[in-house]
Amino acid sequence: MEYWPTSLPVRPLQDGASVSLPDNRRVTKMDAGPAKIRLKATTAPEPHRYSYAMTAAQLATFKAFYETILHYGTDTFYWPDWRLFNDDSAPVYVEARFSPETSPPSYRPDDHEFIVNVDLEVWA
Repeated sequence: MEYWPTSLPVRPLQDGASVSLPDNRRVTKMDAGPAKIRLKATTAPEPHRYSYAMTAAQLATFKAFYETILHYGTDTFYWPDWRLFNDDSAPVYVEARFSPETSPPSYRPDDHEFIVNVDLEVWA
């Protein structure tokens, strides 16, 4: 399994960052009364949404990573979970993939850099 490239930012921008609790419920409608809710599995990924500020060179690396290395985001990779380390420690990598439930990553120019938006599923 591949790792998030070391030349890419590790810490996302705080503006717009979000982590949702995993939805590990299976809901079945009943003919009468409330829906039945039960556990789907013992684990479920956390949905994460982040934006990263990248230079043109970093954007090119990101695009190559997404398109070539991860086969347009279909492969799982090790992502540096910025919540699990501080500035003095090495990144802690967790298993992640680009979310199949949302759009592929997007980017837009911003001053002298690019803002790259990603939706991930993270197994911590």
